[in-house]
Amino acid sequence: MKREQLEFIPPHAKLGDVRDISVASGPHPMHVLLWGHLFSYEYNWAMVDGVPRVTDLRVKPLLPDVALTARDLHRIPLQRLASAGAMTMGGGEFDWARFGQPEVLPPQKPGPRGYDDEFYAEIAVLARFAAASHFSVRQHIAKAKSVSAHTADKWLKECRKRDLLTPGELRRNNQKGNDQS
Repeated sequence: MKREQLEFIPPHAKLGDVRDISVASGPHPMHVLLWGHLFSYEYNWAMVDGVPRVTDLRVKPLLPDVALTARDLHRIPLQRLASAGAMTMGGGEFDWARFGQPEVLPPQKPGPRGYDDEFYAEIAVLARFAAASHFSVRQHIAKAKSVSAHTADKWLKECRKRDLLTPGELRRNNQKGNDQS
């Protein structure tokens, strides 16, 4: 049976919704099952600056021979687990409706993520090295930074805009090593 088939989610639930919650005594008093997760989560939580936070977490497979992957770790909704713990604090009543929606992440700034001058200075150094070594500048940067040649072109353009590279500096016929005088 494939792993995806084991991660069953019924029509009334969403991935990561709280499926079951119990409170016990011990170092990991909270025990939570989430829809679509092949693991149970045992944890402790505390209020930090008025916000519930997970302070200790144990991840246990629900079935034998299920390995924990990086994808599984990224899918753990820590804020949802902490909130589930906080909701059980008041007399055992639990507001299940609160967990129908995933955590709200802070909005990101519109547009591309900005790089600082240090990053573009590094790109300029890579460009100068590539030009001096008679490599394709854009391909060298693309390979060094694991990006497309188009992205490397945009970075080179930004380097020129920030005066880290002068126009024409990287042309092969302008290299000092090519002078015949």
